[in-house]
Amino acid sequence: MKRSPEWVRVMNESLFDNRVGLSQNRGQSETSESSAGGIASVSGAKRRAVYQAIVASGDDGMTDEEMQDATGMAPNTQRPRRVELVRDGSVIDSGIRRNTKSGRKAVVWTRPQS
Repeated sequence: MKRSPEWVRVMNESLFDNRVGLSQNRGQSETSESSAGGIASVSGAKRRAVYQAIVASGDDGMTDEEMQDATGMAPNTQRPRRVELVRDGSVIDSGIRRNTKSGRKAVVWTRPQS
């Protein structure tokens, strides 16, 4: 896949705080806090990978299935990351529907127009 200049720019930016979408640890043990920090790092990296795949798709956008194929993520890993991106306004429903491999219609997700 040829990478656009936008893809390269996004790859080199720090896009997200790794703690977005996680509840605050209040009075939790040191091990709980450490564990939550590790989870935040992983989910932040995966959220970034999903966002970068959408950016790379340009105006075509991507369905969840296409994001899973592009990132190598399992559906139950990719979808929550896309939901987080929708919640923070980084990704929107394009209004377009595209067929999945099984022939069902799926939402095409894209970045908001600047």
